[in-house]
Amino acid sequence: LFIVVENHNKNKESQVKELSDLTYKIALIIGCFQVLALIPGTSRSGATIIGAMLLGTSRFVAAEYSFFLSIPVMFGASFLKLVKYGFHYTG
Repeated sequence: LFIVVENHNKNKESQVKELSDLTYKIALIIGCFQVLALIPGTSRSGATIIGAMLLGTSRFVAAEYSFFLSIPVMFGASFLKLVKYGFHYTG
């Protein structure tokens, strides 16, 4: 799928070249692509990067935004582990 999207966007000029140019609408749609990661075997970052590139962002912006989106996900996963294991620290 990455190859198909990359070939589709090869000759197109990116509409969003800087992270600061990202609109709320595009950001929300990219976030919705994260839902595809619920399908077993689907990469969360891969889904968001493909979604961002389909919406006209550059590869750099797509990757950077995807990693920014991972921050709340990682904090949430860490918090759930803390709750599951009862905040017990052994070190």
